[in-house]
Amino acid sequence: RASNLALLAVSGSIVEDSIKDPKTLLDAVKGEGAPQCDEGYLSTHHVRGPAFPRQVPTQCADGELNGNVEEELVESVTL
Repeated sequence: RASNLALLAVSGSIVEDSIKDPKTLLDAVKGEGAPQCDEGYLSTHHVRGPAFPRQVPTQCADGELNGNVEEELVESVTL
């Protein structure tokens, strides 16, 4: 079992025929016996197909991170 590991898997062939294809690739990278949770894994899509994640607020996807967007994203709390 690995610890303190950073693993990079790159695929140039993830033009999906099904919305399940990216998940199948991720499961192969994670290996057998991996947790069901995908937390800690990052996926980047250069072509926005059906598997491209919905981003909220939408300005984060293609726009500028400005004060208005920051107000939607950040919640101040007193500790």
